[in-house]
Amino acid sequence: MALFHLRPETKTGASIAPISGPTRIGRSVIAALIFMVLGIGTAFGQSGGSIPPLPGSHVTTTDHNKLQALKGPFKSAAEVTRACLSCHTEAATQIHGTVHWTWEFNRSGDEKTLGMRHVLNNLFIGTASNEENCTQCHVGNGWTDATFDFAAQDAVDCLACHDTTGDYTFQKFHPGTGDCVACHDETPRFEKKRGRSSRRTDPDFAKLARSVGLPKRDNCGSCHFLADSGDGAKHGDLDSTLLNAPRTVDVHMSPDGLDFSCTTCHTTGGHVVSGSRYALTAKDPTGIDVPGHTDNSRASCESCHGWTPHSGKDHAKLNDHTDRIACATCHIPEIARGDRKTLVSWDWSVAGEREKKREDLIRRDDEGYPTYHTKKGALEWAANLLPTYRWFNGRMDYMVVGDMVGESRPVDLNPLSGGPDDPDARIWPFKIIRGRQPFDAANKTLIVPHWGERDRNAYWAYFDWKRAAAAGMEAAGLPFSGTVDFVDTRFQIPIQHMVAPKAQAVPCNDCHTKGGRLEELKGFYMPGRDSLPFLSLAGWGGALMTLIAVVLHGIVRIVLPIISRSRRR
Repeated sequence: MALFHLRPETKTGASIAPISGPTRIGRSVIAALIFMVLGIGTAFGQSGGSIPPLPGSHVTTTDHNKLQALKGPFKSAAEVTRACLSCHTEAATQIHGTVHWTWEFNRSGDEKTLGMRHVLNNLFIGTASNEENCTQCHVGNGWTDATFDFAAQDAVDCLACHDTTGDYTFQKFHPGTGDCVACHDETPRFEKKRGRSSRRTDPDFAKLARSVGLPKRDNCGSCHFLADSGDGAKHGDLDSTLLNAPRTVDVHMSPDGLDFSCTTCHTTGGHVVSGSRYALTAKDPTGIDVPGHTDNSRASCESCHGWTPHSGKDHAKLNDHTDRIACATCHIPEIARGDRKTLVSWDWSVAGEREKKREDLIRRDDEGYPTYHTKKGALEWAANLLPTYRWFNGRMDYMVVGDMVGESRPVDLNPLSGGPDDPDARIWPFKIIRGRQPFDAANKTLIVPHWGERDRNAYWAYFDWKRAAAAGMEAAGLPFSGTVDFVDTRFQIPIQHMVAPKAQAVPCNDCHTKGGRLEELKGFYMPGRDSLPFLSLAGWGGALMTLIAVVLHGIVRIVLPIISRSRRR
């Protein structure tokens, strides 16, 4: 294991360099003490501490099978939570203060309240009036409409994150309400498995309560992999492949690699999970995270690899790139590299076409992915997709429900900040989702339609956009003009997962060439891609002068002797 020490460096403060020489043995002792602290943090993290366990060290000081409070019987997840709170007395209060509970995020210096309850996208658009479908991914019990009690302690669902059997989340996400296509893309592979949902039975809550532990990949993935219409549909770098990924897909999460859980990097303290999409760290100023001395977050590449991560033959030149290029730009060569495709386009405007028997019309591509669905419209999927690259300093200005739409098209739902002149910005990879979604042209606002199919106002019930728009906007507390138009939109998602082995990193010539990966990024000079007019003029001028000199030299060396000989004759 390499040890590191800090060395002075201008602008960014300190950088990381390997230890060498006689100091190595003494500092090994310091490193050993640090890792002892990390080991102690494994147990500490169980009680709400901020130091997470290291990979492979998921050890607890409690055998939940021996706790009398968990013997049961329990009839519901709420009863399990009440039993958990008899020991973990502050857990529910901690959860109540997190974005996973409130679905709200107040960013410093921003007048808007962000979070799932407010921001807009071009997939399922917004949550207002659609809670019956959307909130199945909430870490609570029973949020189906606006009457949900966010202050209730037993409304927290401990099992959602802490069940280790893998049996509970299926029950939680199939309560018998909602619609399958809200979470699934309806590929034949899914439809073959769907029979299980019709055989739903109440879980053995006592058994589940005695089997709790630290969150695993499938706990987090139950929501984050299936967001907005199916496995891998939204993010492109998060899908069920990561549950048992080959090392070629993700070196960190693969069992053949480092076998990380999500919380290895997204560290927690008091149930607050680091790494919010609403407050990204585009350029980590802290570097390697030392628990107790830095920010207790490993949710950036630099927090483990430092600011000068490359070693070997070309390390100096590669490390020169890290202040302006995000690690993911080179080390995530394509999006959706597992066995799942991801959505790149969603056109709601053509939804509603049905079969003659008034059944849903579904058209599919060669791999079974729906390219048209009555309830959703036209869909476009992609695998092994090249990212789109943007300058990014970590700030996205999300559009929220009620924001006015400007004149530019497509409408940017989360415009990015940063540019080549911004010292905090780097070149980042993004997945771009193109959309066409409902729009109130009179009020100049995007419409949040009521799309779930459990009542007569839902779009999926009668495929009536005016009725669905009126219901959704009323639930959002916003006016509706009575007219539904459609507008083109764009949603940008930063790519941070599915890190490839270093042998698969993007080669230099993919960027340093005309028509390469960074062709769209302007405002700076890149060798191999760009030419500077004055340098080109000077170069061609020099070449011309060289040619003239060569010609003159040839005349002197060849022609003049011939003339001289002819005169002597």
